[in-house]
Amino acid sequence: MLRRTKKDLYLHIGLGKTGTTSLQTFFWANRNLLGKLGILYPKYGAVAGAHHVLSPHVPPFLANVWKFIPVEEWAPEIYRQADRPVLLSSELISSLKPELVRGVAAVLQRYFSPKVIIYLRRQDHVMIAAYNQQVKAGTQVLDIRSALGMLYKRFDYEDRIKPWMDAFGKDNLILRPYERGQLRDGDIRSDFLAGVLGIEDASKFETSNTNENPRFAYSALEYKRAINNVVKDTQASTRFNEALLAYSADVDQGSTAIFHESDLLAGAERKMILNRARHLNTWIARDVMGRPDGILFKDPEPEEDPNWVEPSVGEDDFAEIGQVMKSRNFARELMGHINQSLKSDLFEGYRYARKLAHSIGEKI
Repeated sequence: MLRRTKKDLYLHIGLGKTGTTSLQTFFWANRNLLGKLGILYPKYGAVAGAHHVLSPHVPPFLANVWKFIPVEEWAPEIYRQADRPVLLSSELISSLKPELVRGVAAVLQRYFSPKVIIYLRRQDHVMIAAYNQQVKAGTQVLDIRSALGMLYKRFDYEDRIKPWMDAFGKDNLILRPYERGQLRDGDIRSDFLAGVLGIEDASKFETSNTNENPRFAYSALEYKRAINNVVKDTQASTRFNEALLAYSADVDQGSTAIFHESDLLAGAERKMILNRARHLNTWIARDVMGRPDGILFKDPEPEEDPNWVEPSVGEDDFAEIGQVMKSRNFARELMGHINQSLKSDLFEGYRYARKLAHSIGEKI
C-alpha cells in the first residue's frame, strides 16, 4: 500500500462575528495572487466566497438551501486537486458538536497536516454582534436580555476551543484576538496574511474598506425582530433585510462601521459578562496562547454609566421604517405574511403583527 504524502491545510473556522465575511471576500478576490504565493483557496465547495458547504455542521435553516458535502467526500477530492498548501474558510464549522470533532480530525489527518485557525472577540462585543446577526438572519425572536443566556453559552470559548485543541493538538491550533489594537495594521486581512500564512507584504492584494456584513440600526433591529415573530420562514424573513439595511445606513453611520461600540447593553451588564469570562480568558491567554501575563483582550473594559438610557423604539420609528418598506415595494409582501400568520390557531405574535401592519398604514 502506497503511503500518502500529507499536504498542509489551513482550516479557518471563525469564530462568527470576527470579520469572517470580510476575510472570505478578500480570499476570494485574491485567489490568483494567493495561488502565486503558494496558497490554494479552492473553488470546490465555495458559496459566496466561503467553503460553507464543506462544513460538517449543517445549520437547520440552511439544510434545504445548500447541498452540504460530507468531509469523507471532500477531503480526498481537495487532496487530489491540491498542488500546494490549502486554505479553507467557513465559520459554520466551529459550531460542530464537540463529540464529532475527533471524527472530522481523523478524516482530515489522513490527507493533510491541518492547522485550525480561530479568531476570538471579546465576549460582550461578540454576544451583541451575534444577537444582531441572528435577528438579521431571521432566527432570533427574543429581545437581547432574554437571549443572553444562550448567547453566553454559544460563546463559552472553552467549549468552542477545547474539542479542536484535543482533536488536532494544541500546536496545530492558531488562536488570534479579534481586537483592532492587536490585529496587524488594525486589519484582519493583514493579520491573517502575516500571522497565519506568513505573507508579510500585503501591498499587492486587492482590498475593500466596505463592511461586507453591515448591522441594523436599533430601530431596524426591533422592526426585523417583529418580522421574525410573524414570518417563521427564515428565507422569507430575510427578504426584508434589503430595505432595513438601507434605512440603517441612512439613520446610523455606525451600522456600516467595521468596529462599532454598541449601546444595546449597559456598561454594568457588559462588565458582568466579562467578569464571568475572566478566568476563562486568562486560561486561553496563558495556557493555550503562551502569554505569561494572561491577558487576552487589551481594550479598556466598559464602565457603569449612571446616565445610560436603554434605547427604545416608538410608533414613529416603526412608521418611518414602514415608509421605507412601501417605497421599496415590500409592503404588500409583508401584509401577505401578516394575514397568513393570523390564520394559525397557534399564532402568538399578534402584537407584532399589529405593529407591523400599522407601520405600513394597514389595520388588522
